[in-house]
Amino acid sequence: MYGDSYRSHIPAYVTYSDAKKIEELGKNPHYVKLGCYDFKTLKFAFLNHELRLSSGYQDDKYPLIKSVQIESGNFIKRFETQFNRSLNTIIGIRGSGKSTVLELIRWCFGLQPNEDDKYKEQIIKNALGNSGKVTVNIISKDGYEYKIEKYAGDNYEKVFNDKNELTQLKALSGLFNLSYYGQRDLAKISQDYGKISIIDDFIKDEIDSLRKKEKTILSTLDELINDLKNNQKFNYDIEQLKEELEVKSEQKRKFEEKKADTVFKEQANYEKDNIKIDQIKSIFEEIKNELGSFKTHVLENFDSVSKMKFNVLKSSDVDFINAFRKNIITLIGDLEKLINDSIHNYPEQFKSFLENMEKVKEKTRQLSEEFNKDNIDSNFYFTLEKDIEKIRIKINTLDNINKKIRNIKNELDNKIVELTKVRRDIYSIRLKKAKELESKINFVQLDVIYRDNEESFLEFLSDRLSGKRISKQKSEKLIKKYKSGYEIVKAVEGSDDEFNDILTPTETFSLRERIEKYYHDFFTFQPDDRLNIKYKSHEAFKEFKHLSIGQRAAALLGIILSEGCDPLIIDQPEDDIDNNTLYEGIIHLLHEQKNSRQFILATHNSNIVVLGDSENVIICHSDKDEFKGTNNSIDTLSVQHEIINIMEGGKDAFEKRKLIYQLWS
Repeated sequence: MYGDSYRSHIPAYVTYSDAKKIEELGKNPHYVKLGCYDFKTLKFAFLNHELRLSSGYQDDKYPLIKSVQIESGNFIKRFETQFNRSLNTIIGIRGSGKSTVLELIRWCFGLQPNEDDKYKEQIIKNALGNSGKVTVNIISKDGYEYKIEKYAGDNYEKVFNDKNELTQLKALSGLFNLSYYGQRDLAKISQDYGKISIIDDFIKDEIDSLRKKEKTILSTLDELINDLKNNQKFNYDIEQLKEELEVKSEQKRKFEEKKADTVFKEQANYEKDNIKIDQIKSIFEEIKNELGSFKTHVLENFDSVSKMKFNVLKSSDVDFINAFRKNIITLIGDLEKLINDSIHNYPEQFKSFLENMEKVKEKTRQLSEEFNKDNIDSNFYFTLEKDIEKIRIKINTLDNINKKIRNIKNELDNKIVELTKVRRDIYSIRLKKAKELESKINFVQLDVIYRDNEESFLEFLSDRLSGKRISKQKSEKLIKKYKSGYEIVKAVEGSDDEFNDILTPTETFSLRERIEKYYHDFFTFQPDDRLNIKYKSHEAFKEFKHLSIGQRAAALLGIILSEGCDPLIIDQPEDDIDNNTLYEGIIHLLHEQKNSRQFILATHNSNIVVLGDSENVIICHSDKDEFKGTNNSIDTLSVQHEIINIMEGGKDAFEKRKLIYQLWS
């Protein structure tokens, strides 16, 4: 776009309006983007009118990083730069500090690096030393200004509002989102080519309510599963108990035939009642312990809120809250007194009963002597009666528990249906967004496959079945047949023929053991959706797994650039991507998006800076192990010279290449 190449462009042109009145002038204004007020820049703007001229003024509100200030550091003694709302590029030779600036911004926001943690931690340490400070000024998505401040050695950042008041906010707590990709991050992400989070980054707000609903359902599932486990602790075999009851009843029959039961019946009834009295006493003790825990729970949770300072609440409302707390504590105290008194008075309450039982026992002993002559053991009879009563109580208890377990399992099934619906809704939003993104990128096809991340499912099974000698091949067969942990649980419980064809009885027993150990995990696990990416290569779309590293990086970069309003920081986006793809695909996306989103890119590629028409160029130099940085518009002569020197190897190298290209053409 320089020199003779100007002639190959059709410039924008101005027509007169033929206004008849002064007030009619300027009714259809156009805007020219200039970084320097001179005729050369104006001429460039008219020749590149697709980028520089507009019939409307872009004043969209979207979150921005306004500036960054680094001071009292080591490698960076002092540096401050402003950022443009559109495309900001950071240039410099290798080792000049481009990546350091971006890493300091990431660190100040509290973002963890995706790769090379220790190396990037060392970058921060070398840049700031022991006393350096980073300050980043931002405009939130709601249009408010905030200042983020972080000192060397701090674990957390401080956030100040537009009145310079310290807040309790975190930099990325919802008021501001930032997308950050360091060096080689795209190559790392491209290895996990089915990762759905690439799409989720675009739909955070849309799926937020569904995620909250999912979290609520999972919390309810936790409670139900804990309730189920507590009830399953009573693991008596009810059929065995019924068999024991039948045996005991048969043994009792010989006493009935001798009419001995009528003689011993009174003592037997006392014994039965005494068993029930002992059980009720145990219940009192249990209630006492649980009431103490409940009181502690109420006090801790209630006081954590009620003792906070209220800002505008009326005193009558505060009095109501305090009165409620007092009444609750009084009520719990009354219950505690009732329970303690009952336990204390228990022996006295049943003293008469116990005395009468002893009298009946004495009477029965006298009668027993007659029966003992006929080889009828009265003690054995009373033992039988006690055992029969205990077994009947156990069976009755188990019947109630089993009924409760069935109800809990029904509730669990219903909650799984709800959970599946929520996750299906998330899938639908993901798929819709994937197709929207696909329509904006001419070299990528996108699809979302429901619950198709088999790698994560296999990893889940391998982890839970570790040490159980169930082969990987059999695990793979399981995840082909059953699409969630819940389906595997149901298959084990039902033991269907297809399931039995996969696992042996011994392996099924091992799996059942692990399900019992990780019941919640199995019950709630569903493999995530899989993102299917295809990349256009030689006029045909190829599966992502068959692409080169460069093609994968280009596809991912295209997706990342295609939409969004949060600031996007990328360190060397051109890594592994050829210049033709950059020019034909990536630069085009930058042109489309940079009027509605802020980009901050560190780069060695002149195509991104020059053909991307960077509004703000930050130039980094390293002089005697000390960082120096300046910034200005790409329209300024000083920046243009730096671009040629740093990115083209100097004016002579640029002119020689230009001459060679002309000879070739």
